[in-house]
Amino acid sequence: MAAAVKAAVREGEYASTSEVVREALREWTRSRDG
Repeated sequence: MAAAVKAAVREGEYASTSEVVREALREWTRSRDG
């Protein structure tokens, strides 16, 4: 998982690893809230 996060940052999809984590948490929260 860490490699995927680093790759997303390296490829320019996100500015930082913390941005990836924040987005993942948003998506997770959305999926739980239905």
